[in-house]
Amino acid sequence: MKTVAFFGNKAGVGTSLLVHHLGWMYAKLGHDVLVADMDPQAGLTEHFLDENRLEQLWGDGAGGTVYDALLDASRPGERAGSALQCLEDVADGLTLLPGDLSLARAEEDLAAHWRDCREGSLAALWATAAPYRAVRRAAQQANTSLIIIDAGSTVGAVARSAVLAADAIVVTVAPGPASLRGLANFGLALRRWRREWREHLSRAPDSAESADLPAGTMDVAGYVVWQRSLRLDRPIMHRLAWLQRIPGDFRQYVLDDNSDLEVGVDDDPYCIGNLTYYLGLMPLAHDARKPVFNLTPADGLVGNHTPVVFDRYREYRDVAERLGERCGMLVGTD
Repeated sequence: MKTVAFFGNKAGVGTSLLVHHLGWMYAKLGHDVLVADMDPQAGLTEHFLDENRLEQLWGDGAGGTVYDALLDASRPGERAGSALQCLEDVADGLTLLPGDLSLARAEEDLAAHWRDCREGSLAALWATAAPYRAVRRAAQQANTSLIIIDAGSTVGAVARSAVLAADAIVVTVAPGPASLRGLANFGLALRRWRREWREHLSRAPDSAESADLPAGTMDVAGYVVWQRSLRLDRPIMHRLAWLQRIPGDFRQYVLDDNSDLEVGVDDDPYCIGNLTYYLGLMPLAHDARKPVFNLTPADGLVGNHTPVVFDRYREYRDVAERLGERCGMLVGTD
């Protein structure tokens, strides 16, 4: 089982869209995939489910979301659970663990548990690692071999526990000053999380079972660039200078590598994808609850958009294959 977490270094850089599309793509390429929405904004879930289903999930006392799975996995010693009640079958080979805005309530609790881990508290360790057990339990019950987590865009306690649950991390970044500043914030936080989790594990009681706690390596597989376009054929050219800075800033701030290696995004081995947000297609995809590469004329697709849809399929397939190479996953063909 392989778990990959996607973290947006600021809101609005397309993390949820990327996870949504890659979930569909990996399913098309023959993987059984669980996508888990660990972002308290729950944007990924809105890409998958229509308003009627969201109202059912998020109604008062409804339950059936990642928040409920998290509460269940937080109970000390709890291994059985009702994760199947929290799963949505989206398509063949594609299952969603729905998000919930209520997840924001866990922020203070997870922060307190992290502090208590310093005292060697088994209960605190167990609660901190609840997302790790929750997503693995859900994947086992859904019989999926790949877990993709949307970890959100803030360096808070919820994102920390989501990233802690992953074998590998992918950062989404946009060419602009705020997003590049976000790389610095995330890099500092990630190194601190790794160091402190190693210290927490060193203080863990002998009764703690290693299978119930993540190793916390939190390896960074690379980054994906999201650019916005004004028109289908015209990227925003004034962001070129910011785009050229991404490889160096990523190495310096996220990888803690200060070597003077000058490389462009297209030649950077850490760049898993350089994608464009096409304003003419994404609203159609959202309304249809589909990835852009699955759009048809029935969804409102017009003739001049058809070649663009084919190009988007090849783009996302390439991203899926490159990520598979970086994470040691075999990626089939559709």
